Parts: sequence; C-alpha cells; structure tokens
Amino acid sequence: MGGPATCECEVCATGKAKRQVSREEPTLRPRGAGAQFSFDLHPGPVAGFGGEKYFALFTCITTRMRFYYALKSKTEVRDAFKKLTSMLETQYGIKLINLASDGEKALLTKELVKFIEGLGIRVFQSAPSTPTQNGHAERSGAVVKERARLMNLDSRIPEELWTETYRTAVYLLNRTPLKGSDHSWRSPHERWWTYMRTTTLYTATSSESSRA
Repeated sequence: MGGPATCECEVCATGKAKRQVSREEPTLRPRGAGAQFSFDLHPGPVAGFGGEKYFALFTCITTRMRFYYALKSKTEVRDAFKKLTSMLETQYGIKLINLASDGEKALLTKELVKFIEGLGIRVFQSAPSTPTQNGHAERSGAVVKERARLMNLDSRIPEELWTETYRTAVYLLNRTPLKGSDHSWRSPHERWWTYMRTTTLYTATSSESSRA
C-alpha cells in the first residue's frame, strides 16, 4: 500500500525542503577507505543542551561513511580533526591522505591548514562562498540535517537535544544501503568494514610471508 506523496505529508514536505547542490566530486585520485575525506562545518538549529552550536561532519569519499562531532565553537574544529585522525590510525591503521573542504577562511584558518599539512595531509579547498564546489560534503550534511529534522518533527524531541538527534541520523544513514559505482546496493557501514576486513587479512598475510 503506497503512502502519501511528499506534498501531501506535512512532516515530509517541511523536513525535505532543500537547496539543490552539485554532486561533482573533488578531483582526487582513487584511494582506499579512510584515506580521503570531505569535510564541512554546519550550524545547529539552536544552542544544544551542552552548549553545542555546530557539528563537524567528515565523510569518507570512497565508502560514504560519516563521522560526526558536535562542537561548542568553530575553534574546536582542530580538536575534532585530531580525534578523527587518531581514531583512524589507532583503530584501523589508516593514514589520512587528502582532505577536501570549502574555502571559507573561518572554517579552515591558515593555522589549521598549516597544522594539517604538517601531518603530510593534502588539503583541497574550493573557492570561498561557492559551496557547490564542495558538493559532496554539502550534500552529506544536508542529508543528515534532513533526516534529523524529520525525526524532530515527528517525535517532537526538544530542539536543545539536536546533538543526539543528529548523531542518530548519522548512525542510521551509515547503515542505509546506497547504490555504488559497481551498481551494488550496500550501506556505507558495510562498504567500510568490507574494506577493513580485506586490508587486515592482506596485512596479516603479508606479515606471515615476510617471516617465512
């Protein structure tokens, strides 16, 4: 049985209203999972229960796996980035190679870019005030906000708890199947862990071979 069209459902029509964003990817060489991320900073709807005003969203370009961090100020972007890189290296043995972001000076300051590049990571920035050039990150953030907005409208959760609603939206989107370039339907979570299992097996096999 089919449900109502978006225009007939007030929650859907309100929650899914959005601006069109370019889907063009940054010009980056293909890499494995976790090696390349797009990044953007989004404002929260209101001040969060813990004083959070923004959320940083890092999206793996290869698998579409998202990593979310709620922030009280823009100055915490550096801490969020350090948490991401530390998690990738400690948990998965992955070295971040490329980071794509928009060119807003308030987002990636000269000091932050210098810090990131000092780690050997290349930063690809689009022109300032042209979010469509960073379409992948912009769209990823828009999808998260849309999903969270729908949950808020339907459940009437207090807006001050938006940090948890957004966190839940990211969790669900990471487990929602998407059609990949190979035409298969798999979730970002499945693609991420498929790559991790393959990499771990290859590393273990190579290690055993070198000792033989």
